[in-house]
Amino acid sequence: MSAQTLIMRIPASFWRFGLVGVGGLFVDMAALYAVIWGLGLAAVPAKVFSFLAAATFTWWMNRRYTFGKSGKSLLHEWASFLATNAFGGAVNFTVYTALVTQAFPYAWMPALATAAGSVSGLLFNYTASRHIVFKTRPRKAALPAPHLPKSNFLCANMKFNPLPWLLILAALGLSWWARSQLMEQSELGFFCAGGGQTLACKARWLVEKSFSHLGLGYFALFLGLLSAITRSGLVGMLAGMVGMAGLMLYCWDFAAVGFLLGVLTLARTQFDDYQAQHRAGQQQA
Repeated sequence: MSAQTLIMRIPASFWRFGLVGVGGLFVDMAALYAVIWGLGLAAVPAKVFSFLAAATFTWWMNRRYTFGKSGKSLLHEWASFLATNAFGGAVNFTVYTALVTQAFPYAWMPALATAAGSVSGLLFNYTASRHIVFKTRPRKAALPAPHLPKSNFLCANMKFNPLPWLLILAALGLSWWARSQLMEQSELGFFCAGGGQTLACKARWLVEKSFSHLGLGYFALFLGLLSAITRSGLVGMLAGMVGMAGLMLYCWDFAAVGFLLGVLTLARTQFDDYQAQHRAGQQQA
């Protein structure tokens, strides 16, 4: 297969998504310097405002020109877009860090690792935006009894769906392992502090960066507030997962608030979904 044929098979929406992303980069930079110079904030807190500005810009442009309207409420769609892009940023950072610390020649050419991380994050964000955020809801149609309308993965066919809660428990198990096996092993800590370059040391460094400056706690709080405002079960699940990780990794205060807001929103979403399906079943009976 020639390169031209391969390029022609790429959906046009992918190219539009990439162009919107370039525009979002300029919005991000402009907003960053505007907040730093205008409000006098430091670079790190200013990045929060510039991220929100850039994400809002790219969400609106993708909604208007790339994918079209999904049928969800504006607030729900915006919150879903922010949540998926935040995880896309995590994919970008993870790929970059793994390459510069483990793979040759990326260790001495960080620009290549940056490009690889950016491409990975772009592919993740495009896929999530296309199939989750901007996925068009089908129009409701009358279904023959005794079938019930399908729901999302948070609550399926009037049966309790444990998947979101299992993912939260998985986050608990993974963060507990990281704490007990990486952070609280004194021998490993001394070895890594002495210049150790093993995979365990790299993983320990990544875990340490995730909770330094209460990063996990702030992120969990942001997702928790976002889930409460938008009443999105998906964002609530993400808040529960990040909050659980923050509780295990020394970010107790903010992570606890974000975790509670997230799981309460998730539980409310599943309960509302159950009630809606129950009423639909009674109407068809």
